[in-house]
Amino acid sequence: MHEYIWHKNDKRWLAILTVAVVSCWLILAIKSSIASNYNRKTELIAQQNLVLKQQIKQKQNNLNYQMQKKAVNSSNSEIRNSVRTIIGTNEAINISNKAFTTLNTYSNGKQYRNNQKTVKPYFDTNTLKNQQLFKKDKDVTGYSYIDASNLKSKSVSVETSAGVINNDHFPLIIKTIFNQNQFNKDHGQTQLVMMADYNYKTKKIGNVKFIGILYQGAIDN
Repeated sequence: MHEYIWHKNDKRWLAILTVAVVSCWLILAIKSSIASNYNRKTELIAQQNLVLKQQIKQKQNNLNYQMQKKAVNSSNSEIRNSVRTIIGTNEAINISNKAFTTLNTYSNGKQYRNNQKTVKPYFDTNTLKNQQLFKKDKDVTGYSYIDASNLKSKSVSVETSAGVINNDHFPLIIKTIFNQNQFNKDHGQTQLVMMADYNYKTKKIGNVKFIGILYQGAIDN
């Protein structure tokens, strides 16, 4: 009789344990499903927010462009000059940095000459004749002095500051820094300062004048 009661209790506890295990599993499954759904919803919301932000940014850019376009041709000279100063300053800095970074980076005579062709759209006609800025690579014999001297140059930085617009012209101060070497030996670092002019209408740099060399010498290793 005692064994029969124990067997019955054992089944009862086994049933209770089974129910408990199944219940725990169901709870975990539900939590996992909820968490998974939450993560999917969170990702979806994040993607929707990103798309919305991009759309808002695009609309703001379009609106800013339309407002700038109207302001540039405003009958009010103060508004017109203020907007042209903002736009022209950014243009002048971008063009100057591109042009002088390109001019001061070359590893052979061919690249040097190609660089001069590449930057032509950035300068006016008179500046393209400036022999300090657009020095010819070939000597009287037609041979490249850059190749003969194994001269290489690499632009380090270009810093351009623009003044206040006056009759569609911006005064510029340009500082260029570049490293040079010959026959794989350090030839020193040069820092040049120039004055120039940016024409807002033609989008070109002109009247380039060399002020001086701030520093020229070997680089500390």
